[in-house]
Amino acid sequence: SIMVALQQLIFIPLLSLLPCVLWLWYFSSRSRYKHPAVRVLGLTFLLGALATIPALLLNLFGQSLFISVFGSTSWSHLLVLIFIVGPVEEAIKLLVVYFYAYRQKEFDEALDGVIYSATAALGFAAIENVVYLAQNDAMLVLLRGPLSNPGHALFSAIWGMSLSRAKTKPNLFSQRFPIILEGWIYASLLHSLFDVLLVAASRVSIVFFALL
Repeated sequence: SIMVALQQLIFIPLLSLLPCVLWLWYFSSRSRYKHPAVRVLGLTFLLGALATIPALLLNLFGQSLFISVFGSTSWSHLLVLIFIVGPVEEAIKLLVVYFYAYRQKEFDEALDGVIYSATAALGFAAIENVVYLAQNDAMLVLLRGPLSNPGHALFSAIWGMSLSRAKTKPNLFSQRFPIILEGWIYASLLHSLFDVLLVAASRVSIVFFALL
């Protein structure tokens, strides 16, 4: 029982953070002209991790709403992935970057949108890893590390690029908001598609092994 407790308290959190930290190093080292500020990167990562709390609450609310309307069916769960999970998670991560990193003086070159959006996304993914691995086999990090973690970062990089584009425009709502909104929509669609494909793949795998 002591070993199980140590695994829950130390091993799983460290294992969950490792791929996210490695991907964070990769994305942050892409800047050609300067090294992103460690302070801004660190706080953006932390805020991305904390963003899992409102995202979870909104996802649960959206799920209960869809189930109450459509019933607890496979289709209703797919609708939740498409219309709730992807859009909500991308919106929460976007708001984290918009209200913090985007307003820092260090956010001053085109690639910063990608770097800070990926940073927030990896903070978000780190907490997801902890929760997921605590409920499943810890070795599944070997699958989540190369797939789900950079997936979060890449989806968010879409609206991250939109933030960089928006910052080059006059500081007017009518000029910047449509650009940011477009990035969020595309990121949400790709996120939702990824989640649906994961569910479909798991269902196909179950059928395949059952036939064997």
